[in-house]
Amino acid sequence: MAYDLAVGKSNLIKDNPTIVGGLEFDDQNILINKLNKKYPSTIFRLLSNPFEDITIQTEQLIESKNELFQIIVKPDLEEEEINMVYKLIAIICFAINSGFPLHGIAD
Repeated sequence: MAYDLAVGKSNLIKDNPTIVGGLEFDDQNILINKLNKKYPSTIFRLLSNPFEDITIQTEQLIESKNELFQIIVKPDLEEEEINMVYKLIAIICFAINSGFPLHGIAD
């Protein structure tokens, strides 16, 4: 099971959102929750439920980006955690730059 991350006006097919990434169930269920326990942040909290569709507006995206920039320099991050943080930074920056919300879509 994957959790798609899309950028666009809405997550509806008629609005043609762009899928910019995704999270596998294990990544979301285990890794995101692990990171959220170590470094509580807006984006980890929002992505912690793999069965819930979400929409993240620009204000929360900017807040999440700033939090992730602080987390990525932590010396105790494991390799898989670093990779996940970089992935989320890239997706969030794409959404901010596009001017549209980021949508988490459970499938």
